[in-house]
Amino acid sequence: MKHLYLIRVWLISGLACVGVVHANPFDDLIRGRVEAAVQGFEVEIAGKAITAADQLHRLYTASGYQPIWVQAGRLNAYGRMLVQVLSTAQDHGLETADYHLPSISARLASREINTPDGVADLDVLMSDGAITYASHLVAGKVRPDKLYKGWRSAPGERDVVSILWKARNGEPIEVKGAYALLAPGDLRYHRLRALLAHYRDGESRRFGPEVPVRALRAGDDDPGVAVLRTRLAAWGDHDPNSGAEPNRFDAGLEGDVKNFQARHGLDTDGVVGEKTRAALNTPVADRVRQIKINLERWRWLPLDLGSRRLEVNIAGFYVDVFQDQVSVLSMRAIVGKRYHKTPVFSGLMTYLVLNPSWNVPMSIAVNEFLPKLRQDPSFLNADSYRMLQGWGEDQTTLDPHMVDWKVVTKRRFPYRIQQLPGDKNALGKVKFMFPNEFDVYLHDTPARSLFTRTTRDFSHGCVRLEKPLDLAVYLLRDDAAWPWSRLEQVLQSNRETTVTLKSPIPVHILYWTAWVDAQGIPHFREDIYDRDTPLAVALTEAISPNR
Repeated sequence: MKHLYLIRVWLISGLACVGVVHANPFDDLIRGRVEAAVQGFEVEIAGKAITAADQLHRLYTASGYQPIWVQAGRLNAYGRMLVQVLSTAQDHGLETADYHLPSISARLASREINTPDGVADLDVLMSDGAITYASHLVAGKVRPDKLYKGWRSAPGERDVVSILWKARNGEPIEVKGAYALLAPGDLRYHRLRALLAHYRDGESRRFGPEVPVRALRAGDDDPGVAVLRTRLAAWGDHDPNSGAEPNRFDAGLEGDVKNFQARHGLDTDGVVGEKTRAALNTPVADRVRQIKINLERWRWLPLDLGSRRLEVNIAGFYVDVFQDQVSVLSMRAIVGKRYHKTPVFSGLMTYLVLNPSWNVPMSIAVNEFLPKLRQDPSFLNADSYRMLQGWGEDQTTLDPHMVDWKVVTKRRFPYRIQQLPGDKNALGKVKFMFPNEFDVYLHDTPARSLFTRTTRDFSHGCVRLEKPLDLAVYLLRDDAAWPWSRLEQVLQSNRETTVTLKSPIPVHILYWTAWVDAQGIPHFREDIYDRDTPLAVALTEAISPNR
């Protein structure tokens, strides 16, 4: 960024050198402000930095550097409409100050709008806010690739300048309608927006004291139960007019606690223990913050996720197959550990493998298998592993007992370990492939008991599925060559078989810690990878010019 210029001084001196006076002064006044920003000068109006220089240049080129929103010393109809639109930024979890609304309002209340300089300032300020707000609705305020490692996103690309200019002229819709179309169109985004409004309205609601630090369970008769009822009612999980005895923890209240626990991804035991109490006592402001964070993540997604698609919610430990906004198949999932995070990205599933063999990644081989091999090489045979050296025609199978494991190190490990297909295979009976830079895929697992856990972050990054065969049947349902009878026969054969999908399906691996389901029930989850706080901070930071 070049050094700060006092833009008004720069303009006056520049015009004085040219020595030209225009009958309509706006061409020079607006052009000077915009071109200074394009050239890299830090242009401030009413204490606010102009950030969308290149887009402003395009917008005012279209207008002939004439005011767009201001006419005859006041806002025109489109300017009034834009002010109304900018005031709705908070409905999307964004801040109106990022789009200069407080400064715009202050300018409108002052007399400066009655001067040519004042008109130019206000119009450019409004255009910068209009473009920035539109851009944030389309692609988000924060760039995830600068915030997180292992997060790839491809937000929708929209020519917001062209859209705004057409909307300014009522083609084909006016300003309000244009902005409504710029935000994500998915129903789940708008459900989350409605929840944000509901919780904001409830920030002053009387939650009463916090639930006391002691376990509460069915059968208790305790003053803390009355506090629990107040809290559950405030969160919408209890009817305060149920007529129950306030201090009595009855069966009805136990059901309310279980519903609350289910919404928060907790063990549904009906007991108010440490984790349930912490969720009950969470300040409403924290939930508002969590909703804002997830609204931003929605804006990072492509415009079209695909009418038929598969979605993984990492933080929710679930996988859903959607058809026209409706989940047609849902199952529990196991995702990566905190130190083996499952990445966030989108891909295209093109084939699946029945009875897959598992080529153990080198990181697992040297960190987890090598210590075991030093103690007892025979463990490979017990779990259907084989040790290989070389590739292709030069590949040979080695006896692990013939290796002096004491001299083998993590840096010098010239072997490959492969697990053969079968009941013990770590990938189970089927894996689902969508080639990607992370080498992550979906697969079955023999460790079925882990799906009964509430928190399911146990993998090295890939996603394990509770119902892999159901997913295989769904994906092959339109392929006459793969009826269930043939699928079952191949699975029983333990013969590795690759099946190309006739209809590839988009896969989106996502990270949601707050959402509203199709029944209108809000859900919150633990931020297992500590990704919420950095985003919350980034959303409060000032916008950089030409982001």
